[in-house]
Amino acid sequence: MENSGSDKRPYLILVHGALANAEMWQPHLPHLENEFEIIPVNLRHFTGQTDGGFGLNTHADDLYTQINKLPQKKALYLAGWSYGSDVILNLLLKHSVMPTGIFLYEPGYPGALEGQVMQSWGEDANNMFAPIFERVAKGELAAAVEALIDGSGGKPGYFSRQAEDIRKPQLALAYTLPMQLNQTESPAITKDALKASRLPKTCTLIIAHGSDTRALFRLVSEQTSNLVESAQLRVVIDATHMLPLEAPERLAELIKKSLLS
Repeated sequence: MENSGSDKRPYLILVHGALANAEMWQPHLPHLENEFEIIPVNLRHFTGQTDGGFGLNTHADDLYTQINKLPQKKALYLAGWSYGSDVILNLLLKHSVMPTGIFLYEPGYPGALEGQVMQSWGEDANNMFAPIFERVAKGELAAAVEALIDGSGGKPGYFSRQAEDIRKPQLALAYTLPMQLNQTESPAITKDALKASRLPKTCTLIIAHGSDTRALFRLVSEQTSNLVESAQLRVVIDATHMLPLEAPERLAELIKKSLLS
């Protein structure tokens, strides 16, 4: 865990998505550090570690341990993207944490979906992930990274059109794809658990998705916000799943506006 800023500001823990680690937040920090003491976390296995499990339970437990090691008792905010948003949701359901505010951009785990919504999610997930599974099975991890980023960006060729300084770290984390695609843990994120969850009345929970994102991220964002009584849904105009990497300043402003307004 990295620690920056003065001790007078509230904590803001940032949780990265898949094919990323804490370094993804570097462009966001200048736009957030005046308001928050920022702690970008590295989830297990995303910086080369090979020990321990891989999944939403392991990562939520690790995050809980890190929160308990914070040196000060003061306001705590959490923000996550994609897989990181799922980790935060699982943390809230598994452990007793009392954040002041939470911002989640496009969670994707479908544990709370059912019926036609789940069917729609499954169809879109299959369209996106079938090529990824195929490439991973063949050991073509670089091609699998390209397929995942193309799918997340919503168009063929999206990966190759990114700047090299964005593509390079994604390719460096290709080794995590077999672990990501073969998780065996059973997270606490279910429809009943979300409906029963009760955040403190003082806690703000904002769940956001881009207006141009693909169905699987939109459906999870919508359903989660519907199930958690205190949650608010925000639709970010002209944005896809890749907003955090495409427009760091815009995402940082969304986080600040959502958590501090």
